[in-house]
Amino acid sequence: MSRIVVVGVLLASLLYPGSAPEHVGAWAAASTASPQAGSDPAGCAARRLSRVSDASRTTTATTVARYAWSSADELVLASADDYPDALTATVLAAERDAPILITPRDRLVPEVAHEIQRLDPSKVWIVGGHAALSEAVQQQVEATAGRPRTVRIAGSDRYATAAATARETGTRGVVALVSGERFPDAVAAGALAAAPWRVPTLLTPADRLHDATRDALRDLGAKTVYVIGGHATVRSSVDDELRDAGYTVERLAGADRYSTSASVAHRAVEAFEGRQRGVVFATGSTFPDALTAAGLAARTDAVLALVPPADARLPQEMASLVDGSRDRLDCNVVVGGTAAVSPSTADRIAWHLGVHPPDTPNLADSPCDTVIEARTDGVDQTPTIQAQIDAAPDGTAEDPTVVCLPVGRADARYRVDGTLEVTGRSWLEIRGPSPEDQATIYSDLDGITAGHVGHTGQSARRHWRLTDSSNITLRNLRVEGPFHPGNPHYDGITRRHNNFGDPGYAYFDRRFEAEHAFDLRGSHHISIFDTSSKDVGGDHLHAMGVYGNSDDGSTDIRLVRAHADHPHRHGAAPIHVRGLLIDALTVLKGGYDYIDFEPGGDVQQVHGVEIRNGDADVHLLAFGAEGAGLVSNVYIHHNRIRSATPSWAVVHVDGGDPARYGRRSSWSVVDNLADGFPVGTCSTRGTSSAFTFVDVDDVEVRRNRVRVKAHWSCNALAHFFDVGGHAWLTENVAVDACTAYRWFADGVDRTGTSSDYFADNLHRRSGNETTGTGCRD
Repeated sequence: MSRIVVVGVLLASLLYPGSAPEHVGAWAAASTASPQAGSDPAGCAARRLSRVSDASRTTTATTVARYAWSSADELVLASADDYPDALTATVLAAERDAPILITPRDRLVPEVAHEIQRLDPSKVWIVGGHAALSEAVQQQVEATAGRPRTVRIAGSDRYATAAATARETGTRGVVALVSGERFPDAVAAGALAAAPWRVPTLLTPADRLHDATRDALRDLGAKTVYVIGGHATVRSSVDDELRDAGYTVERLAGADRYSTSASVAHRAVEAFEGRQRGVVFATGSTFPDALTAAGLAARTDAVLALVPPADARLPQEMASLVDGSRDRLDCNVVVGGTAAVSPSTADRIAWHLGVHPPDTPNLADSPCDTVIEARTDGVDQTPTIQAQIDAAPDGTAEDPTVVCLPVGRADARYRVDGTLEVTGRSWLEIRGPSPEDQATIYSDLDGITAGHVGHTGQSARRHWRLTDSSNITLRNLRVEGPFHPGNPHYDGITRRHNNFGDPGYAYFDRRFEAEHAFDLRGSHHISIFDTSSKDVGGDHLHAMGVYGNSDDGSTDIRLVRAHADHPHRHGAAPIHVRGLLIDALTVLKGGYDYIDFEPGGDVQQVHGVEIRNGDADVHLLAFGAEGAGLVSNVYIHHNRIRSATPSWAVVHVDGGDPARYGRRSSWSVVDNLADGFPVGTCSTRGTSSAFTFVDVDDVEVRRNRVRVKAHWSCNALAHFFDVGGHAWLTENVAVDACTAYRWFADGVDRTGTSSDYFADNLHRRSGNETTGTGCRD
């Protein structure tokens, strides 16, 4: 078997690569909000969830060691085969700043021997008796190139070995107590061992304190005992025995191993006192990855967390732990391969953290269940490709059906004059050859010319449309629309300069605004990876319900690494969606908005959206929400947006009709960079600032860097019109803005009066900088 090593790394310049472009100017280079990767030995990658893994449990441990240690004076070696002795080694590794390596009981495998040689330790701790790691292993360690000294920590049984390990490290008065008969709770306890308190782990039978454990508690001078796990693993009689002996007892437990891990991790966070740098995730289904992950967590000032191997949704307790710390964590790692922590789970973790997910494995060589056979000689292939998609059976969660379009752009393209439909399907993946050589569908005709006209007189063609489907992945696909200057067959509308002055482009025309590259209708758990579009008449992504104004919206949608070249409308338009992640969407000269939130009916709403790591230049708005319906719980961060033409704002949120639809709420706009947004005047509500919020509750605008048009009347960094709840406007830089904010209530500018929320909450508008010379009347 060939060896596979996956280590996700992000360069410090990923979000804002290279020097600042000319149209951004020196102000951006000096004040960019891009976080920088750390220079510590662990090489923590800012804004990235890294994956550290290899082909086996032993080589994953050596890969973790290479990831975080260039050398180590001490090293901990534990059994790869059995958990009892190994699991209590975390506190020893944490106390000694030592990596944890694992090997089979009876031999030192070559990869581990090579890693010991690379680290060149002077001392190797061998945890466990000869039943855990044999004398032969100890001798092989001593024979490695550096001839390290070995020290074995062992007792008569697992309970005594844990006690001996705890005595070696000492305690600050706190000890974790877990079942010695199963591993999940002991693995979860690694979060406390890795945290600054360095809490040692002792083992106990389910129904009583072991003598070795009782003696260790006394010798260590313990005062508080965290009993980890439910009463099925450590019974309440053990709590009683501890209390009778004078110890303070606190039980950390949950409904299952993952919620128990979250409970322990919450307590571990307290030990950092704000110095926590990240979270290290590992599967809770086996122990080896979690053991080495705990050592990594100690090395990188991170909290250890156990996650399900193949469940895309995190347990609520774990999700809340990550959500609560997301803005200050930059050293986040998944330990283990995709079989241990699936890509969908890793993506969900990244979503909660607000960072890039690990690089998606290249699946070009994975088996294809159906290979599309279609001509690339310019004949319309809509019915040919559609029939083969329809004939492919649905898959399962364990074995999705993979449909491959084998021809990429380097070879030829598939002509599709109609719409490729995925309707009522589940567990299906449709993909092209690779992210670099995407399978391309194109048409030289707009939808109306091709005979696709809806009842509104608009084009009814979508290029890819998913309707009433679930668990669908689209990957490595490209859409080319007909509206480009090089298409000699298209003469549907008069050609002229587009909004950016590019000659020969078909100007935006409402008849074609629904010709979206990817269109979702009432679909769920949809992942769209590594896609691109060029010259489509509508949006790159359009997401709504099956039928207009009905309560059947799309849910759990992910658009990752997409590129839209000259879309005539928007980069993305969420209409009726709950749970949407847009990560690294690039828009080149978008005709209207980067993201346009467009709910328009009594039940349509957009809720739970994260937009991050984007890069775009657009004509009108970066982020706009002006229609009817609720748009709430939106998190916009680490995007770079430009506009070369007169525009409204960077973010413009208008509550529509709050009396009918309710008030929009919970908008967070953080760490974005925006340039070239010349905004309007005070005469119209909200068109004179970079950030405008109208009839919105709970607004956060932090650490953004923007440039607005100089010398326009009252062009503030932000305008707040009848904003309720809590508002934050802190640490922003607005070049050419004449003031930081204006506060409007009941249609009147009440900035600086008793009606101004910020007047009584000065800390909520602190640290802003504006460089304008003053506001004109």
